[in-house]
Amino acid sequence: MNLDAQAKRWRRSLDVRRYRWRRVGDRRWRCEKPDGTAYTVNLAAGDRPASCTCPDAYYRGDGQVCKHILCAREAERRWLLSHTAK
Repeated sequence: MNLDAQAKRWRRSLDVRRYRWRRVGDRRWRCEKPDGTAYTVNLAAGDRPASCTCPDAYYRGDGQVCKHILCAREAERRWLLSHTAK
């Protein structure tokens, strides 16, 4: 994949609206893709690193983040803003 194609892929992945996000626990999110595929994302907390159940996260290994982790961070940020801004 060339650099331009990779940049476009990452920009698309950061669009929270592309996925259906559901908060399922403290810093835990479920991502449902339009095709019905679902992944669970655990955001980093304390000594625990962020993780995702998608194949990309598995192949990237420790210390790397997949697009779902990046998007879950944005979903968490928006959730916190909507629940603390009152």
